Amino acid sequence: MNRTATRLLLNNLYYALFTAGMVYFGVLQRVIAGEYTLSTVVVTFIWVLSGLGVIAFDLIDIIALFKPTPDAE
Repeated sequence: MNRTATRLLLNNLYYALFTAGMVYFGVLQRVIAGEYTLSTVVVTFIWVLSGLGVIAFDLIDIIALFKPTPDAE
């Protein structure tokens, strides 16, 4: 695997852990304690969407790295 693909995979791992942490600290702890509000849920939902968006775009880049390129004529 080349360095670019490795970097993108590590970036995906970072954002996946970041998103999971935001969900846990942003919502689950407050839901368990009964302190959640609508704004807490909305902000965490935005965090999750942004984290998943970064992961999706990185996966698209990784797939593009391994696709064969047509020969230039």
